[in-house]
Amino acid sequence: MAAQTIVAATMQAVATPTRTAEPAPLASPTPGPGATPTVRATPHAAQVSPTARATLSPTPNPTPRGLAGRATGNVNCRIGPGSWYPIVTLLHAGDPVTVLGQATVEGTRFVQVREPTTGDICWALARFIALTEGSLDAVPLAATPPALPAAFSLTYAGRYRCGAAHVGVTFSIINRGTVPIESGELRVQSTNGVVSERFDERFFWGLDCARQGHYDRFLPGETGMITVRDLNPGSDTLYIRARMCTEDYLQGDCFERDIVLPVEP
Repeated sequence: MAAQTIVAATMQAVATPTRTAEPAPLASPTPGPGATPTVRATPHAAQVSPTARATLSPTPNPTPRGLAGRATGNVNCRIGPGSWYPIVTLLHAGDPVTVLGQATVEGTRFVQVREPTTGDICWALARFIALTEGSLDAVPLAATPPALPAAFSLTYAGRYRCGAAHVGVTFSIINRGTVPIESGELRVQSTNGVVSERFDERFFWGLDCARQGHYDRFLPGETGMITVRDLNPGSDTLYIRARMCTEDYLQGDCFERDIVLPVEP
């Protein structure tokens, strides 16, 4: 678990040459009395030169037929089932798709679809895809791809206030990647302007004077919090550009995404 400094309370196949089956040796008739048996020579199999050995190319997996469907609204179609995967394309309402598979992630159902114009295969929220044939229950489960190294998800956690001078907004973050997140930066736009907070070595978090501290890093799969200080949102919506990296000072593998979050009272 990431170390925290708490100010107060804690929160095949290899091809084998095809050999023509050799006919079984013909049975010699049973010699009669006094007959001299005839010995037949058994033919040797022809030797295959290594240079003459055939090399077979792997047979591509057949493309699954899937079920016909269409998009019921504009929806992002991503590399994998989750908002932390990069966007492949935007599906518009009425776009035809072929539904190939499905997966449920944290209670949300996604479908894997093929867009017929480009042939792109990507994942979209199932509630934006309607089947025009068959049932979603007949769609098989599909394997999900691994997330990028510094992938993350971000949600609104609450306002930060410690006295009259210290205000901000705190977000919940989950490391969805495969390695620790060591640094990051958030740029948040609201009706009161734009505020940026950079986390070069540690991640500050706080809810109030009694509940605040730091994370040194976020391990894969870990949930934590980060706070953008000097931010007093005056709107119902925050427009965020978030960037997280696998090394200090925004170095290493970095993952950047734009997020729109509602501000809760």
